[in-house]
Amino acid sequence: MIVTPNNFLEAVNEVLSAIGAPPVLTLDNSSYSNIDVVNAQAMIQRVNREVQSRGWAFNTRSNVKLMSDLYDKRVRYLNTYLKVVGAGSNLVNRNNYFFDLNNHTNQFPNGLTLSTLVEAVDFDYMPEVHKKYVTCRAARLFQSRYLTSQELDAELQVAEMDASRDLLNYELEYGNYTIFGDTYISGQLQRR
Repeated sequence: MIVTPNNFLEAVNEVLSAIGAPPVLTLDNSSYSNIDVVNAQAMIQRVNREVQSRGWAFNTRSNVKLMSDLYDKRVRYLNTYLKVVGAGSNLVNRNNYFFDLNNHTNQFPNGLTLSTLVEAVDFDYMPEVHKKYVTCRAARLFQSRYLTSQELDAELQVAEMDASRDLLNYELEYGNYTIFGDTYISGQLQRR
């Protein structure tokens, strides 16, 4: 059974416990000599980025205005940006700056408005249910990659499904979703 971690160190220890490895007291350079610790950290970071890239109530913002550089009129594309949707433009990352594919430019003299921005949040600042889900998923994937026990995998799969259910319940409660935000439903209602 995986306990909800309060911080990244506790998450690493939960993942290590999935393969029966001893916990670590710190994540400083001395623990990097243990390859399991390094791999557990990498797995948590990879899963965390994957899960957050879906966009949740805690890491998604709407109608975001980004200012351009005063001199070169470009807008920096941060590595924490997981998903961007331009307001009326098709934007991509080119050399760590926004690039508009429709207009073939990286110059934005008046800044840039994004209709949606999904941004990565540090593990320690995520809601508890997200920490638990990321930890459960990372533990299952870590165990299946390095230990490959079918019994442990089945147990961790149940923990991951429970955490996923809790995550979705949390999202429904705090996401302020309505059926009227769905374009299909809105279209059907307007036809009547």
